[in-house]
Amino acid sequence: MKLLLLIILSTYYYTNSQEYDIKNVREFRLGAEYYFEYTEDKELKSCLENSDNFNTLGMNACIGNSIRKWYNKLDSTFTKIMISLPDDMKPSFEKQQSDWALYKDTEMEFSNKLYRLRGGTFSTSAILINELKLVRKRCIDLDILYQSLFQN
Repeated sequence: MKLLLLIILSTYYYTNSQEYDIKNVREFRLGAEYYFEYTEDKELKSCLENSDNFNTLGMNACIGNSIRKWYNKLDSTFTKIMISLPDDMKPSFEKQQSDWALYKDTEMEFSNKLYRLRGGTFSTSAILINELKLVRKRCIDLDILYQSLFQN
């Protein structure tokens, strides 16, 4: 079970390692993987390392909880940007977010079909990890946008 946990964390963190240069994001190395130290990441890691969650149900609960937190952060960041943007740019930004949501839904539809082909209990985990990666990346992208444009 620890090996499965290591594979999940490795896949999650490795696929989300990108170069970001803003104040509240600090990149550091954990084994062979790079990831960013966001509160949501630390909470997920802590949840997955809890021995009570060394099973598929526990891992899925941790990942699902993390997805909800990233959606909350995404909504909050979107709102901060909307408040800060000039009125003439707001419709364009709203469309961009709407287009991203459509993209995410399309990716999730494909992901659901793809992982269901294999079956097994891990397919649900793989689907959740995919959603987590999509939402986390969008949230970080918006956070970087906000930090670079509206923070001194």
